[in-house]
Amino acid sequence: MRKYFFMFFTIVLLYTSCREDFGNLDVYNNVTGEVADEETLEPIPNAKISTNPVTELRISDEFGRFVLDSLTSSIYSIKVVVDGYQSTLTSFNIEDLDNNKILILMERDSVVLSPPEAPFNPFPSQNSEQQDLEINLRWSSSDDNDSLLYTVLFFRPDNITPEKIIAESLDTSVVVRDLSFNSTYFWQVEVTDSDGLKTLGPTWNFKTKEFPSDIFRYTFVRKVNGIDQVFVGSPAGEYVQITYNANNHWRPTFSPQRDKIAYLSLLEGDVHILMMDRNGDNVNQVTSTRPLRTKDILETPFTWSENGERLIYMDFDRIFSITRNGTGLLEYGFQAFGDIISSVDYSSIDGGKLVVTTERPSGNDSKLYLYDIALNEQVEILDSLNGQLSHAQFSPSGRQIVFTYNELSSFSTDGIPLNKRIYYYDLDDEILLDISDRKAGGTADYNPRFSNNGANIVFNNNQSDGIGQSSTFIMDVSEVLTDSSPVRDTLFTNSNMIDWE
Repeated sequence: MRKYFFMFFTIVLLYTSCREDFGNLDVYNNVTGEVADEETLEPIPNAKISTNPVTELRISDEFGRFVLDSLTSSIYSIKVVVDGYQSTLTSFNIEDLDNNKILILMERDSVVLSPPEAPFNPFPSQNSEQQDLEINLRWSSSDDNDSLLYTVLFFRPDNITPEKIIAESLDTSVVVRDLSFNSTYFWQVEVTDSDGLKTLGPTWNFKTKEFPSDIFRYTFVRKVNGIDQVFVGSPAGEYVQITYNANNHWRPTFSPQRDKIAYLSLLEGDVHILMMDRNGDNVNQVTSTRPLRTKDILETPFTWSENGERLIYMDFDRIFSITRNGTGLLEYGFQAFGDIISSVDYSSIDGGKLVVTTERPSGNDSKLYLYDIALNEQVEILDSLNGQLSHAQFSPSGRQIVFTYNELSSFSTDGIPLNKRIYYYDLDDEILLDISDRKAGGTADYNPRFSNNGANIVFNNNQSDGIGQSSTFIMDVSEVLTDSSPVRDTLFTNSNMIDWE
């Protein structure tokens, strides 16, 4: 009886133990795979392998091999994706694999996308020279099946950041303006096809022509994007911009030697004199410790000395001169008697004289003086003119003066001059002529300047309130002296603060 009981207990124990072991056992498998080209059987690297049920993403190595480890199910699906081939989905049962290995063959895409051809045949041609300051960039490109879009990257001198002058355009040309003389420009064209594939073309370059210093005899100011910039122009009406930065620049004035242009600019809250070459190069600041200050900084002619080595300007009621390199500041003995100096011009006549206009700090009544530098003597002239005088300038001989005048009775209630006119005065004969007879009603003539041979007078005209674009006109001095209504011909439109070398 005891024997049978023992045998039964043993069998039950063994059965119970077997049930517990098999209930907790997980079976893990590893599969080694290889991805290859269906036709050539060459291994395919960098293929992306994913599975269902999900395991970690695998990437085939340089021999096209990959390993799937710790597989807990017997049936899996493998998806393989690689550029240039059709994606493949393969199912397998681990129990059916030979040595747990699998080979996946990939079929190439029937259409392989290729980027567009690089642009070619540029205009201007590579390394070309003597190009104009406005140029139509052109190029060629081809793609039999696509509609191409073009983006042009343009590199200006001293700027490593390209300017995107057109973006994704169908055009194969673009006009570029406001280039500088004697400068090298680089450009590239990026081509984009309908599949979004891009090709950046080669870098091309061209060089603009030399600055023709014998052509541009005028300098004037014009607003560009709301900023006053300096231009130079020719008698034929051609012109080019020579300043480009974000500061306003005004009152450009040629040196007597015609090698430099001095002008005014606002620097850190003060008006200073700057100087540059005739083409806008080699800019340097002349004044520093003593800025130019007056009642109206936009109505402020300053002047060069006879030899072009000094610049003469005002600081409220005082007149100073400074060398063109910014040293040797000197003060003249001129007395403004409580007024503010509004313009000054120099002539070498009789050893050196200044013509000076002054204006009351409040009000519009002005005075006109001749100041002898050597004798430190001044005399008021034309004291019968009761009004605002400004923009006085000597003729090349120093025997005549032109200036702007607005009588006191011709101001609006808020102080706007309504009838600025230009007057011509002969110092020897004491002849005073109003030469603005032909100006249109409601406009102002101002800023008269003699030509360097004294044969002509150039000046500006605008609406009396100053709103709108100013234009530049020219008159013949011989007509001024013989005709009460001299002809005024248009020289430039949209131009202000004219000066003639």
